[in-house]
Amino acid sequence: MADSDRRPDPQVSRQELRSTLAGSGTGPRRQPARPRVYEHGAVPAWDWSADELSAAELAELRATVSALRKRVTELERAATRAHQRERELRGALQKLAAAGLRQRRRLRGELRARGLL
Repeated sequence: MADSDRRPDPQVSRQELRSTLAGSGTGPRRQPARPRVYEHGAVPAWDWSADELSAAELAELRATVSALRKRVTELERAATRAHQRERELRGALQKLAAAGLRQRRRLRGELRARGLL
């Protein structure tokens, strides 16, 4: 990498930077963060309440929350069914692994009847 690529500011040479830092006796100082000043009447985006919403907006939000709660309930039920199916399949695999060669044919028929194969 060339020296010119590493310089923070192409108008300031390394020598000028070194002499400036050596003359002050200290390294670069961090400046304190400036406090945010909002224009008169400007409010941060996170500063709101439901009081400012119209009745239509509030009804829409309530409907959305209700729909999302129903969706969460459906997903929880689906997850429960998936976990139950997983337990059944694991049990079937354990039975297949433990079964002898002659027992596997009968066991496969039972698992097909139960819908696991």
